[in-house]
Amino acid sequence: MQINFNANGAENQGLNAFLLILLAEICLVTMGHFVKFLTLSLDTMTVFVVVQVMSIVLLLPVVLVRGVGRLRTPNIGLHSVRCVVGVTSMCLIFYAYQQLDLSLATLLKLLSPAFIPFAAVLVLGEKPYISTLVALAIALVGVAVSINIDLKESTHVYGVIAATLAALLAAFGKSLVRRIGRNEGADVIAFYFACFGALLSIPVWLLQGGSLTIVMGLSVNSLWLLLLVASLATLGQYTATVAYTKHRAAVVGLFTYMALPIAGVMGVAFWGDQISNAFLLGSALILMAGLIGSSVRLTRTPQQLSRIGQRNSKV
Repeated sequence: MQINFNANGAENQGLNAFLLILLAEICLVTMGHFVKFLTLSLDTMTVFVVVQVMSIVLLLPVVLVRGVGRLRTPNIGLHSVRCVVGVTSMCLIFYAYQQLDLSLATLLKLLSPAFIPFAAVLVLGEKPYISTLVALAIALVGVAVSINIDLKESTHVYGVIAATLAALLAAFGKSLVRRIGRNEGADVIAFYFACFGALLSIPVWLLQGGSLTIVMGLSVNSLWLLLLVASLATLGQYTATVAYTKHRAAVVGLFTYMALPIAGVMGVAFWGDQISNAFLLGSALILMAGLIGSSVRLTRTPQQLSRIGQRNSKV
């Protein structure tokens, strides 16, 4: 996707962010579907560890082709913090996918954009636009009317807590991605995340009884599904990283609400979920919020836009 970062193309940046996040959410929601399926027979940490290792393998050729020298980074501390936050969030959402309906887990995951404007203030010093806040409010109303959460009837209260915490951590992780992306490419950021993720999760997995024997004993079908999950996770993370490094975190975060109607369609197609009128109304509100958000003009000077264009031409 060619993105114009000159001064005359500033008005199109909201639409570009929308399209990037739409692709990312299609990948990540589809990934959630297969994670839910895999965790019917595998424990969550095994799925997570294998996916992280496969992601490294998938990203390694890209890094090698573009030059190993690009891995030199002045942001190793930020990468470490982002990885701890991101890995914890990802483990929690994998657990939520296992315990909850796909639509409910996705809904709770969508609390993340509500936290992003505040995380962006702390991490980036960004000030949200009034139109962004209006669109965010519409999107939150859409989420509320789409699925009626009754914690007393929740399949697993721990899954609800896990998904909510995952959303909170994801908001800070995405804001950190934008801060790191000021001088690093999306492939480098994704590669560091996969590497640090594996280093952090493998010891935990081993302490929980994981072993190479378990991986070697996986069926061919399970390995293919894990590879598919890793591919979707890598593409989704990479696309989202590009969006967050090139656009304001608060604006990009708003567009993740597109995941809800996508999850609804997949829930009907694969898990027998029922689409209610409330869900359709909520999806319409979410789409409206996305259109409002995509019209936001990112107010940068021509000099800033030029520097962004030079940096991201290498992404």
